[in-house]
Order: sequence, then structure tokens, then C-alpha cells
Amino acid sequence: MRDEIILVNERKGHAMQEVVFLYVTFGLHEQAIQAIDMLIEQKLVACANLFPTERVFRQDGGIKQVGEVVVLFKTVHECAAKAVHFLQDLHEYDIPCISQANVEVTDSFGQWLIRECA
Repeated sequence: MRDEIILVNERKGHAMQEVVFLYVTFGLHEQAIQAIDMLIEQKLVACANLFPTERVFRQDGGIKQVGEVVVLFKTVHECAAKAVHFLQDLHEYDIPCISQANVEVTDSFGQWLIRECA
């Protein structure tokens, strides 16, 4: 398992930790809520934010626009791969948008994430 990285923000002198944010899109709000509930219950993520949005894409020679929900899951390195695999298996899209980013957060928020995902 990867150790949490504690970084120092030079400008402010505050300790920072590196955690993982997962950006995932869903076609329906209910599907997003189901995924959030399951991942939090299994302690693979600590929390998530939902954002209603529009998806614009090419299909059948034309441009299509439909509603979609973006979910930003927050987790730790040790849980990220399992969360991604879970989302891939659960997702209704044939090709789901699941992306992962390492993000620096305040030490207190990082410690909270660690506790919630333990």
C-alpha cells in the first residue's frame, strides 16, 4: 500500500496531503446516488459531490445534447483502484468516463478521508 504523502505548502506553511479525486459521469441522478451510497457503505470513498450538467457529443452524424450527472468522489490511494473497478462494473455506460487525479488537500481533510476510508 502506498503511504500518504504529506507535503508542505511553501506559501502558507500548512501541511498538505495527497489524496485521490475520481471524476465520474452518470446518465441519471438515481444511478449516481446508488453508486455513491454503495461506495461510501463499502468505505471505498469518504464522500462525493454531485453536479447536474449537460453532455454534448457526436452521434449518428449529428450533435446530441443530453442531461448528465458528474460525481466527484474523494478517497485515498489505498482505495482508489478498488473504487474504479467497482464503478466500471456498476456503470450503465458501455464506455464510462472515469478519471482519477491526485490532489493536495489540507492535512485535516486528508486525515478525515483516511478515517472514513479505513
